[in-house]
Amino acid sequence: MSEPPSTHDYASPPFNHPKADLILLSCDGVDFRVSKFILGVSSDFFATMFEAGQAPGDELRDGCPIVPVQEDSGTLNGPLRIIYPTITPDLDKHPNRDAILEAALKYDMKEANRVSTSSLRSLAPKTPLRIWIVAVRNRLEPETRVTASELLRQRISVLDEDVTEMGQINAG
Repeated sequence: MSEPPSTHDYASPPFNHPKADLILLSCDGVDFRVSKFILGVSSDFFATMFEAGQAPGDELRDGCPIVPVQEDSGTLNGPLRIIYPTITPDLDKHPNRDAILEAALKYDMKEANRVSTSSLRSLAPKTPLRIWIVAVRNRLEPETRVTASELLRQRISVLDEDVTEMGQINAG
């Protein structure tokens, strides 16, 4: 007896295109139908994966190989929108800004890294301590220096602010 077909959540355009040749499956079950070409050109991580034959996986949906990723759909959507030939999202007010940066760094998406770190720099004067924490946590030396200078310029002490993100960094 065969199992009934399961339903899937699909990402919004352009990540639901029927001519896509790969599905990135977010950890919350959303299919991002993408082009291997665009991923390979935009991400050294994916280019290496495709060249080494490490992906795609064995599972197929609609004829497309499925690659599960650890990021949720809100996070995965950010760096993909940056690398796709569409309108780049405004990360300054994006609720997943930090997670988008981490995904862009993880998958070595150069343009997504550039847009994300540019957003960090633009926010440094407004929230220097929070941005410094993000920069330190992600080992972004130039952004760490810029925000540290801003902290000194504004004479902000880590003791002056209640920043929950302080627990996300270590002394090492």
